Amino acid sequence: MKNLINNYLQYCIFIFLLVSPGCKTINENKLKYEKSPYLLQHKNNPVWWHTWGEEAFKLAKKNNKIILLSIGYSTCHWCHVMEKESFEDIEVAKILNKHFISIKVDREERPDVDKIYMNALNMMGSRGGWPLNIFLTPDLVPIFGGTYFPKKSFIQILNKINKVWNDSSGKKTIIKNSNKLLAALRSSVKKNSSPMDLDDLSLKNAFEKLKSSFDKINGGFGGAPKFPPTMSLQLLLRIVHRSNKDQTKQAALNIINTTLTQMFKGGIYDHLGGGFHRYATDYNWHTPHFEKMLYSNALLSSIYFDAFSVTKNNLYSQVGRDILNYIIKEMRGKEGGFYSAEDADSDGVEGKFYVWKKEEIKQVLTSTEFQQFSNTFPIFKNSSNNKFEAIINLLDSSQIEKSFSKPMTEIKNKLLKQRNKRNRPLRDEKYITSWNALMASAMIKGHIQTKHMPYLYAASGAISFIEKNMIKNNQLFRRFKDGEVKYLGTLDDYAYTIQAFIDYYQISFNSKWIELAVRLQNLQINNFWSEELNAFYYAKQSDLIVKSVDLSDNARPNANAVSALNLLKLYAFTYETKYKQIAKKILNNHISKARKYPRSYGQLLLALDYYNNNPKEIAIIGTEVSGESNNLVKIFQDGYYPNAVISYHNPNKKNILPLIKDKTMIKNKSTAYVCENKQCLRPTNDPILFKQQISKIKHLNF
Repeated sequence: MKNLINNYLQYCIFIFLLVSPGCKTINENKLKYEKSPYLLQHKNNPVWWHTWGEEAFKLAKKNNKIILLSIGYSTCHWCHVMEKESFEDIEVAKILNKHFISIKVDREERPDVDKIYMNALNMMGSRGGWPLNIFLTPDLVPIFGGTYFPKKSFIQILNKINKVWNDSSGKKTIIKNSNKLLAALRSSVKKNSSPMDLDDLSLKNAFEKLKSSFDKINGGFGGAPKFPPTMSLQLLLRIVHRSNKDQTKQAALNIINTTLTQMFKGGIYDHLGGGFHRYATDYNWHTPHFEKMLYSNALLSSIYFDAFSVTKNNLYSQVGRDILNYIIKEMRGKEGGFYSAEDADSDGVEGKFYVWKKEEIKQVLTSTEFQQFSNTFPIFKNSSNNKFEAIINLLDSSQIEKSFSKPMTEIKNKLLKQRNKRNRPLRDEKYITSWNALMASAMIKGHIQTKHMPYLYAASGAISFIEKNMIKNNQLFRRFKDGEVKYLGTLDDYAYTIQAFIDYYQISFNSKWIELAVRLQNLQINNFWSEELNAFYYAKQSDLIVKSVDLSDNARPNANAVSALNLLKLYAFTYETKYKQIAKKILNNHISKARKYPRSYGQLLLALDYYNNNPKEIAIIGTEVSGESNNLVKIFQDGYYPNAVISYHNPNKKNILPLIKDKTMIKNKSTAYVCENKQCLRPTNDPILFKQQISKIKHLNF
């Protein structure tokens, strides 16, 4: 009897601790076994979270319960807010634990899951965002959803859904409507019925639409919130490069220069530590959503370096260097890869790490330094409130050229040193294959433009990290954390990695990287290509209710469009006809969408521009130890030739590339062969003639 009482008391104590908010270490759910920083943030919630997988699916079916699928990521501000308000709350947890199967997903680990259910939310008429909270039948079919819900509203929704689901007629209605939504999701993945000719009219149409939506004062397109329009700016650089009309060139350059300058001047740019925040919440780039993402900084450094290559504006080169220096200093891991992101919040407050009161700055700087700083960064001129917290920016400055001067750099470094004493935002230290590939490509571009060797070392480290850790059993994987490799790669993992390998070959000239790019490209074709849809599926996983296909850009360039460009470049190196044929199918069957919505299809238009511009296949034959030390290679690297590939071969070494085959040195000197679709111009040793040959382009008639 005594043992029975003791056991009963121990049971009561356990139940009390389970629901006690002050004893979180006792209340751990299944997320404690995960590596994802986002999932681990929720491991002590009183909600009985499951991961996405068969165990949770079977439980939902066995108990005939609705699934709450909650998707977010570790640096998401509103995810933190909803966790604090609802998922840490006992009242909410009791409802979820009793009536629902709750599943947490890190969208950065499983973007395929996120993509399907975000699409479903959009079809319901709701605007997307994170956290994504969507309710599913036990068969994983969506029935209702939203993003952030305040606690009171969330409880009302939970009770309403549970009540309707447990009413026989209500359940029938839910299943009927959810099946209609599932049919709509499946029908959205269909072959385009209106293939188009691959002419330059799509580029002209895109240019006109970009001009009409351009914010002439603040740069960018449209109103708030504003995301850096990297793909649209890359397209405008191509138009500057190919147009034979001065008026078109000047209009495109004006959009590029205004946007890049205003973004740099705004608070979206971290003027002390370098790097960009993810987006601006306002129209003039002043107030950012403060998280910093690896992928956005990769894309932004690339556009700044490309703009420098075209305009020779040193500001752009400096911004590009600042971004990459920040990444190397703060976001590079010991394994050689790059971490994913830095949070917007510190001490539970968004942006706290980045804002300043006037008195704080005065305490750090001398009076002379403070005056110099205020002249360049006049962030307090309209405020007499000592409690006002300012975001460092140059929007009202007339001295932006001084922001990188030696005296101002010393002042900024003093402020940075002081800022680093604050509690830093959380850093998500998982490695995402596709994002690492994007940053590797950016580092390569930075090295080519600046000849700064640390950028090349960083690129080499990331490329080697992917090769050694993320390619296993003839498959590419997506995520690495604490030694664990997990989740099959999605289309963007393949596309961006192939792109990075191609880029790395064109700086290292080690044919191993083209061989790896070809190997991955063939795997991608075998695993993802749909002959019916003339596009690549986004994922090959079996735990999805639909196989999604996407052609539009989001915060990153679309993977089908990147693949089209990769295939065209691999054709140039290998003359493998199927690569060009697949690229043409993607363009033919989907370019009509780019005509209608060019801001959403910038990457596809870049692939079209490459296809239409008689792309150059360049082979340099020389005896230098390093291809980069070859003078002809330097000429190529010092210019802007986006629609060309370059190879270098030392004739004393083995060659595996068809582009190099049967090409020899002339007069025992380094020799350049400039070809278009296997047809080569007269080979030359003359640097001037070589530059003329690679500079010949097919002009746009607008």
